[in-house]
Amino acid sequence: MGDSLIRRFGAPNQLLFWSLTILVSIAFRLWSLDLLNGRAPGGDTPNYLMIADNILSGRGLLLVDSTGLHMRATYPPLYPLLLAAVGLTLPLSFAVITAMNTAIELACAWLMTRLGKDLGSPQAGSLAAALYLVWPTNLGMAPLARKEPLIALLVLALLVVLVRAIGRGNWRSGILYGILTGLLALTQPGLLFLPALFALVVLPRFDDRRRWLAMMAIAAACAVLTVLPWWIRNWLLFHKFVPLTAAGGYSLWIGSTPVGDGTYLQAPPSFWLRDEFKMSAQLGAEAKRIIASDPVGYFVHCIAKFIRGMFTEHRGASQIYWAVRHSHAGIASLWVGLVTPMPSGLARPLIESLECDAVMSEHDIDAVIPPPPDGLTSYRDAVSHAVSHGPLPSDPDWAGSRKKLRPAQR
Repeated sequence: MGDSLIRRFGAPNQLLFWSLTILVSIAFRLWSLDLLNGRAPGGDTPNYLMIADNILSGRGLLLVDSTGLHMRATYPPLYPLLLAAVGLTLPLSFAVITAMNTAIELACAWLMTRLGKDLGSPQAGSLAAALYLVWPTNLGMAPLARKEPLIALLVLALLVVLVRAIGRGNWRSGILYGILTGLLALTQPGLLFLPALFALVVLPRFDDRRRWLAMMAIAAACAVLTVLPWWIRNWLLFHKFVPLTAAGGYSLWIGSTPVGDGTYLQAPPSFWLRDEFKMSAQLGAEAKRIIASDPVGYFVHCIAKFIRGMFTEHRGASQIYWAVRHSHAGIASLWVGLVTPMPSGLARPLIESLECDAVMSEHDIDAVIPPPPDGLTSYRDAVSHAVSHGPLPSDPDWAGSRKKLRPAQR
């Protein structure tokens, strides 16, 4: 795809192309930083920062949640350790985290270009890297402590090592692949078997299967050695074997509960225990009950979470609302005027009005105006009705073309 785009539109000037891409990426990251300064984000960000602070203060990999539960093995260790390493010399402010995430994602972009060259499609690698640097998720969440950039870096490094090993792999490739596999497991345990899947996919490309087998054996041994300190630490602390994390049941519950969206969610009070392993086991049993009672609903919920993760539906709307509400009304109105037909002069007072909450919490109006016999019209029905009927003759030109009005409406 990338090569076909290059052939169609021509190869860009590399210096100009990368300069503009990086400039746009940094500009939007700084804007996200300005939006977030002075505010308290939710999700996993405060948890990661608390763990890093506890590491720096000598209390180890520890998270104390709002219920008083001490979690020492719920979060994988590598990303908090990286934050703590940065915190040794710099304060873990939003600005520092923005710089750290930007540096990691620039490294990811560089690995994408290397991978494109190794696969014989440098243009596709460059386009993928540029898109990654300006992807809205990466730009909007640049100031937040999150492990996704590190995960992307490790996965891309694994791919580069594996692709290069096809033609000239040796024991060094096996060692590097194994270390990266172990680091990925210590960052995102759910991706533990992804490197093995990668290796099986490229197996037909190896002329010498014995060389592939020897490389994978070395990689497996190095992966175990990389994770071994974590195993030893957990054995000494809990007196039992903890493969990677204590959050298996907890994560399954977050993914299955209808009120969850895939990010960190506090357990209901009925599950509050003083043991993170017992709590996770009970939440896992509850998750299995939810899935067994409505497997189709669980599947639909997973699909909905994926769509919301692409910045649509209510999650995207709330993020756009938050950004617009806390940014400068003038800048936001110019943006609305650019991407919608609404004039900027009209958009500004509407945006400024978002400072005032307008959520109905009582029904006093019913004493003056009786509610409709069929009930109130929902938001979705109101929007669908407005879109299907088109603009009225009295509406301004920017509201839409009157040529699309039905004859009965003219």
